[in-house]
Amino acid sequence: MKLSPRASSQLLAILEKDFRVEFREKTNLWVQLGFTIAVSIASAMAASYSTRPGDVGAATLGLYALFLSVFTGYSAFLREAYGGTLDGLRASPTERWVIFLAKSLLALAFILPQILVFTLVLKLFSGGLEVSWLPLLTWAGATSVFLAALTAFVSASLSYGEARAGPLLLLVLVLSLPYLKSSLAHLSDILNGVAPEAAGLLTDWLMAAGFSAIAIYLSEFILE
Repeated sequence: MKLSPRASSQLLAILEKDFRVEFREKTNLWVQLGFTIAVSIASAMAASYSTRPGDVGAATLGLYALFLSVFTGYSAFLREAYGGTLDGLRASPTERWVIFLAKSLLALAFILPQILVFTLVLKLFSGGLEVSWLPLLTWAGATSVFLAALTAFVSASLSYGEARAGPLLLLVLVLSLPYLKSSLAHLSDILNGVAPEAAGLLTDWLMAAGFSAIAIYLSEFILE
């Protein structure tokens, strides 16, 4: 697996096509952004009544990140299956791991900004959060990379196995639990103004990068 000039151009072509499809209906994007802000404000209101508002914020952000993963999972491979374009991907000369990487980057482009918007609104509307932005950005980056790879992996597995969107939520939830169990503890510390251990954030990144590498490797077999 090498990102050669040919593979790079194929990757950019897939991303261009997918972004063009996503931005074709701008109303959906505005609705999704509005929903993110609304959920974040509700979370901030709930956190303001807690003695540890960071715990409430971390729990709601974790749940919302899972929701985003399921939503973007549909935009990865399942939409190709529903739209009848999946066979075209199968027949294309593009290497399978390049297709998977493009879908993962598409998911990352939607998950990461919304996590950051959620956190910013949460900070603005709850008075008890003392956010350290550098650790938060580190956590958000690792979590977004992990969830993007996970949702693309699950979506590819279901699509190429002739399944559909029904099991998507269950699979994303089950496969994300080991990561989120430790990652949300670090997020809780960050939102409560406690400096997280560098080793903990490094572990988040190692887990995210490790899972992404494994998913890219397995995509060669899943997307056959």
